[in-house]
Amino acid sequence: MRIITNLKIVIPILCFIPVWLNGQPTAMFEATIWFEDAVGNRDSIVVGYDTLATEDIDPAFGEAEITSPFDSVFEVRAGALDYFYRFKLSKKIIGRPAKIHFGSDKGCYIDRSMFIYVWAKHQPVKIWWSRPVFNDAYCNRGSLISNHWLDEVAVPYDWDEFPQQAYWCMAVEDSLVIDLSGPMYMGLLVSTPVEIEKEVEGLGIQTIYGMRYVSWSPHYSPCLTHLSADTTPSGAIGNYLSLAPNPAEGAVRLITDRLQDLRLVHIYDLQGRLVRSFPNPVADELDISGLTTGIYLVEAVGKDGGRHIQKLVKL
Repeated sequence: MRIITNLKIVIPILCFIPVWLNGQPTAMFEATIWFEDAVGNRDSIVVGYDTLATEDIDPAFGEAEITSPFDSVFEVRAGALDYFYRFKLSKKIIGRPAKIHFGSDKGCYIDRSMFIYVWAKHQPVKIWWSRPVFNDAYCNRGSLISNHWLDEVAVPYDWDEFPQQAYWCMAVEDSLVIDLSGPMYMGLLVSTPVEIEKEVEGLGIQTIYGMRYVSWSPHYSPCLTHLSADTTPSGAIGNYLSLAPNPAEGAVRLITDRLQDLRLVHIYDLQGRLVRSFPNPVADELDISGLTTGIYLVEAVGKDGGRHIQKLVKL
């Protein structure tokens, strides 16, 4: 009988092989979100998705759980929506998405929500991102950031029914300014706000509020109505908004390249209270003479629902 001693058996492995960079696999999609408090302190987090990720902390994707107290002045951390892992926070969260198998977005991946917690002694907080990152790939154009997660627990949900439940389309807008010191927006109580109980350095356990990020394709997102037919942003309120002069005393001029497409302009104080409203503005000058000295937020809303927000200093 013949004995075979050097038999090599090759077994094919049918699995997704990730691309590795600097000793770590790169996720299918990653994006950075930046934060700045009212006095200029900055922080950032990274969000994304990959089919090999889990709801737990994944060191292979560069996630590292942070167990120390939040910085007493300013710090941002992110966590998963899944209740079992919700209290594990990191500067980077890569979620595990599900693939869409039917409809216009067939072949796209949609991810579960991620929570972003912001402790800021100095409010409000500016949040911004790179709009082209979300606009350049069709399957990411429905991504949004919101101040609540009511739609996760109340389905079907009308995104435009409740003014205090706000969302920003990341392929259309590139920033927002919001006061996250409490569960209030536009002077109204936010249902199911993003919040967590965590220790803050020198202050003990505190309720820390924040935002929710979700990566969606267009037809699974309310952002579809804010995108034009070719899925590029509809610039109904133009490509920019600025205020001049700023600081201002009696009046401030609204500078935009599409003034005729503005639906309304709101001015809020830092507690989220509406203090001035200019529906269907026909002139670019806003009367602020009756406002007290302080910092305000000017929100311009276009006819397509798109928003721009700028900080205003009233002398």
